[in-house]
Amino acid sequence: MKNFRFKSLLKVSSLMNIFGISLAVAAFYILVVCAKYDTNFNSDIPDYEHIYMVVKDNEGFCSNILSRPFIEEFVKRSPFIEKGGLLSPYNRTNVAYKCIGEHVKSIALPLFKCSQGLLEAFGATFTEAHSTSLTRLTK
Repeated sequence: MKNFRFKSLLKVSSLMNIFGISLAVAAFYILVVCAKYDTNFNSDIPDYEHIYMVVKDNEGFCSNILSRPFIEEFVKRSPFIEKGGLLSPYNRTNVAYKCIGEHVKSIALPLFKCSQGLLEAFGATFTEAHSTSLTRLTK
């Protein structure tokens, strides 16, 4: 009888050890993935170490919604900023539709307004035009 109790306790403690080790390995993996994400975020963008986002402190709440004239003047007058621009959300969402037989599929497309300076700062390339085309009026 005593021998049976001892063997069952060994099984329980072995299962607890395996569970504890697997939990520790899972937690370590999550920490490593988070650290890798934080250290490699946007690393595929050229010169990503020198890209910053300007935010405004609004009574303890940070906001990155700033006016375009302020950002343009800020970029122009700062001697340390080489290039800069503005990305702001558009106040509506377009919806694209696709008909497949009798079924209509839709997808919401959030729109953003992007300044020419931001495109130049990120090195965006155009296949059909140039970034200055965004500021010129077409007839």
